[in-house]
Amino acid sequence: MFDFFYPLYIYITGANPPVIRAGLMGMILIICILSRLKLPSLYVFSIVFITYLIYSPHSLLHVGFQLSFIITAALLLSLSLMKGVSSIWALNIIVTTISSLASLFVLPLHFYTFSTIGWMANLLFVPYFTLILLPLSFVLFILLFVQPTWFFYLDSITSFFLTVCENILGHLSSLPYSFLHIGKFNFMHWLLFSILTLLLFYFWQNKKKITFLFICWLVFLTFNFYPLNGYVTMLDVGQGDAFVIREPFSLGATVIDTGGVLMFNEEEWKKKDSEYSTGYDILLPYLRGIGAQHIDQLVLTHSDADHMQGALKLIQFIKVKKIVIAYPSLEDELMQELLAEANLRGIPIHTVKQGDELLVSKRTKLKVLHPSDVMYQSSNNGSIVLYGKIGGLRWLFTGDIEEAAEKDLLVNYPYLETDVLKVSHHGSNTSTKTTFLKQVSPKVAVISAGRNNRYGHPHKEVLHALASSRVRIYRTDLHGAVTYRYNFLEPGTFWTFYPYHETITE
Repeated sequence: MFDFFYPLYIYITGANPPVIRAGLMGMILIICILSRLKLPSLYVFSIVFITYLIYSPHSLLHVGFQLSFIITAALLLSLSLMKGVSSIWALNIIVTTISSLASLFVLPLHFYTFSTIGWMANLLFVPYFTLILLPLSFVLFILLFVQPTWFFYLDSITSFFLTVCENILGHLSSLPYSFLHIGKFNFMHWLLFSILTLLLFYFWQNKKKITFLFICWLVFLTFNFYPLNGYVTMLDVGQGDAFVIREPFSLGATVIDTGGVLMFNEEEWKKKDSEYSTGYDILLPYLRGIGAQHIDQLVLTHSDADHMQGALKLIQFIKVKKIVIAYPSLEDELMQELLAEANLRGIPIHTVKQGDELLVSKRTKLKVLHPSDVMYQSSNNGSIVLYGKIGGLRWLFTGDIEEAAEKDLLVNYPYLETDVLKVSHHGSNTSTKTTFLKQVSPKVAVISAGRNNRYGHPHKEVLHALASSRVRIYRTDLHGAVTYRYNFLEPGTFWTFYPYHETITE
């Protein structure tokens, strides 16, 4: 009878990998009991694992599949540790610890992060769900068909327990460093991390060895928190700008613009459950990938949506120490919306002007060259312009300034020269004039523009002017994200990460 129940249970619950694994193992164990066949749990696990992969090989890449099978394998291999344990609370601690350690093989690989409170939360909420919420949910399901009147009374009690659970979890997750962002592992990092974690399992009962291994494990993670390499990255956000600067040995990052998309009023039924955001969908994963724990300063050069709309979502999911804007952007409606959100989250706002400095790290400063007190007709000319030396190169970030602001820059800074020029306004012919190029004489130009954008950016005149000056050009519409990687031991190099459409057509 139960063998017929398992397939129904798997189907009703959505047939996710963990459910299929549990269901198949349950079916095989019942068959073994009914047929009086003694089959070790590891054999059952192996049969389910192989059968599942034969049926669905691509599931091997599914994070749910990996977590379910790795944690189950770890628990089965650790049964000897649990045999002599009589206390249910001690057993809960052992199971939770083993599960948390086993999950470390998978979570950093996919999410570049792990929870420091997960172990403690599991100790609290596994019994809470097992002894309270699951029995209540089961009774609710029965009452729905048998006694609907009682269902509504018990439903309010269940909702209360769920609310308590959500509030406690919300409070725990808001604690400082409740999540550690360890960054994306390359293969060698992941292999070393996995070996150290396996050795922690193997020498579990040897106090001296486990202490030494745990120290090695923490040292390894520390190197990810304080990386040897620094990065300046121009992210591919389509028709917009987004730059991330992370210095070596730094926990945080400086973000210059976040990209964004224009939002139009739509009827309620046309709205998506989750709107696309460059801040959430592009910037946040990148920041997690490089192990940035927070944003030291979020610089918004001006209030155009393609430079700052992504910030509205970004500041909701990562700690931002301060937001830097220019005075000309203050009155814009979109900027006001962002400032209101920042105020709710206690993020300080700093306005800057010509002559101010931004501290990227103890070694690196960015000087604000613009805006000055001059008023311009175009809001683009009110953009923040930043200049500084990063990784041995002089960088000039120009926002969306046009010819008028370029002329003022040359007047105010007649000896201004740069190695890397962030080409203004996505390569529009309203800026990057020949006179400006001759003065700043860049060796490298980076252009952020959307593929096949309706404005025709970057314009041919600008590309021709750069080529005539023998400037090496990197473009997000052709090269995808562009990263300058450097450290204190060797010169930096530029790396490109081609867009998805390029990787499948070449």
